[in-house]
Amino acid sequence: MQQIADLAGVKRPVVSVWRSRSVGTPNPFPAPVDPSGLVFDAEEVGGWLNATGRGNNPEAQEDAALF
Repeated sequence: MQQIADLAGVKRPVVSVWRSRSVGTPNPFPAPVDPSGLVFDAEEVGGWLNATGRGNNPEAQEDAALF
């Protein structure tokens, strides 16, 4: 979760808000690839950030490869 926050250029609690508030929407937050460790696919998260316009890093989708 902290890495997602770093990628997006936001604080860690913001990611939790995004996850909870996007449930049931047409563009929900990506599901974890490992729910027990809350591990997410960086490319999916980057794509979600790009599609939703969330975060403070306009290059998040491209930067996802670094995470």
